Amino acid sequence: MVGEEETATQSLTLLVGLVEDAITPAAADLVARCAAKALDSGAEDSAETIVRKLTALHPALELTFILEARLARRRGDLESGHLRLRRLQAISRTASVLTDGVNAVKGLLPVAEIQALLRRIICHDPSHADGMAQLFHVTSRSGRSEAVRHGLRTLALLGNGSVVEILVAAGVAAILFVKDRPDAAMAILNRFPEDRYAAAGAASGIVYARFVRRLIDWWRHNPADCRASLPEIQYIGDSHSLSAHGVITRWRGQDHRIQAHCLVGQTAHSIARGIGGVEISERLKGCRSSAPVIFGFGEVDCRMSGHLVTERRQGGSAAFESVTARLAGRLVDTLMELAAEQHVVGCLGVPAPRAGHAGAAQMSELHQVIKSYNAALDSACRRRGIAFIDVYGTSAASAFAHIDDYHLVPSVIAEALRHKLAEEVPA
Repeated sequence: MVGEEETATQSLTLLVGLVEDAITPAAADLVARCAAKALDSGAEDSAETIVRKLTALHPALELTFILEARLARRRGDLESGHLRLRRLQAISRTASVLTDGVNAVKGLLPVAEIQALLRRIICHDPSHADGMAQLFHVTSRSGRSEAVRHGLRTLALLGNGSVVEILVAAGVAAILFVKDRPDAAMAILNRFPEDRYAAAGAASGIVYARFVRRLIDWWRHNPADCRASLPEIQYIGDSHSLSAHGVITRWRGQDHRIQAHCLVGQTAHSIARGIGGVEISERLKGCRSSAPVIFGFGEVDCRMSGHLVTERRQGGSAAFESVTARLAGRLVDTLMELAAEQHVVGCLGVPAPRAGHAGAAQMSELHQVIKSYNAALDSACRRRGIAFIDVYGTSAASAFAHIDDYHLVPSVIAEALRHKLAEEVPA
C-alpha cells in the first residue's frame, strides 16, 4: 500500500509539470485518468492538486467533475459533491459518464435521490449494465425490497464473466441468505460458478461468493432454531454480519435471533468521517423504536490493504495508539447518534485472521493492528455504556474458528454474544 501510494505520488508530480496552458483536451483527459489512479492508491493531496489545475485549464472536462465529486465525498462535503454532479449532468448525456458521477457521490446524497438519478440514466439507455449494477448496489446496501429484482436484471444484462457479474451474483445470494431463502441463494451461486471468473481477476467477487456458499453449507449441517416468535436483535455491519445471521443468543433474560444487515466493504474510517451514515440510517428506518441493535465495523480497516496498516507504518507504533483511539471514538459516537431512537447493545470487535493467511511478518503486523483497534473500540464502547463483544481471543486460539481467511463460523460469534450479552440484566 505504501509503495503504491509513493509511486502514484511521484508519477503525479511529474504529470503536474506537464500541465501547461497549451495542454489539449485529450492530453488533459489522460492526465485526469492518471489522477484517478493516484486517488485510488491513496495519493489524495497530489490528486487534488492536479484536478484543480486541470479544472482551471479545461472547465468542461467530464472526468474532472467526477474526480472533484470523489474528493468531496472523501471530505464528507455534501454541498460540493452535489454541485459537481449537477454540473456534470449539465454537460454530459453519456450514460457511463453520468453513472460514474453518481457513483462518486454515493454515501453523501439520500438513497432516494441516488436511485432517481440512476433510474433516469437507465431510462435513456436501458441496456446500460453499469447503471443497473449501481442501482442494485444502492438498493441492496440500503435494504430496499427491490434489490433482488435489480440484481437479477443486472445479471441478465451482463452475462459476460466479468468482475461485476460475480460481485452482483454474490450480492444477490447474500440478500436471499439474510431473507432466510438459502436454497434460492445457492441456486444463484450455482448459476454463476466461481471458476468462471478466475481469469477475469475477480478475486474479491470469488471470495464473497465462496463465503456465502460456505455459510449456507454450514447452516445445512448445523440447523438453526427456527422459532418464528423469537424477537430479533438487528446487526448492522460489514460482511462479518452475515456470519451472525440466524444465530440465537440470550439478552435480558430472553432468547433473540440475530437479523443481519450487511454493508459489504464498509469501513470504520468512512463512517467516522461522515460517509456511509446514509446507508446505516436507511437500515435503521426499518427498525422499530428502541429495537436492540449491534454494530460491527473495522475489520476492513485492519487488513493489509487497509489504511490502519499504512498509518502504523508511517507513524510508528507509539503514535498509532492515538490513531485507533481517535478512529474508534468517532465511530462509536457516530453510530450512537445515528441510532439515537434504537437501543444500541454494543459493537462487535475485529477477529484475528486465520493462521497462515499471510507470512509471519505480515501476520505479526496484522495482529498488532487488530489488537490496538479492538482495545480502542472497547474503550469507546465503555465510555458510551455499551458492550464490546470480543471475538479476537477465540479466533486467534482456535484452528476451527474461521470459515475463510477473514470470516468466522457462526458458532464462534454465537458464543461471544452469549458470553457478553448474558451480563446485561433485564431492564
